[in-house]
Amino acid sequence: MPEQQDLFRKGPTGEQLKHYHLKRLEEREGDWLQRARIMMFQLAQDRPDLEVSSDHVWQFCPPPADCHPSVMGPIFRDRRFVAVGWKASTRPSAHARVIRTYRLRGDDEA
Repeated sequence: MPEQQDLFRKGPTGEQLKHYHLKRLEEREGDWLQRARIMMFQLAQDRPDLEVSSDHVWQFCPPPADCHPSVMGPIFRDRRFVAVGWKASTRPSAHARVIRTYRLRGDDEA
């Protein structure tokens, strides 16, 4: 008789799956992600009043055509950036979806 699966044993958590897929994106698209991070860092540094977002990435450093749009996720997962708010995307194809905004982390922020 086949062994019954443990009904209480769960698979990976959502957080574990997120980290796994972010790591895979870093491996596959690391060169582009690094260029995009540098571009967003320079933009935020040049315009301290500006909260940068994925809209700025699409404008100044669009992802390669063969990338899945989720490649935007890891860009701001860099200690130099801190999340500060939300806004509606201005890109027509995003249909005013709410996106996160970021600024550079201050020297006094750990």
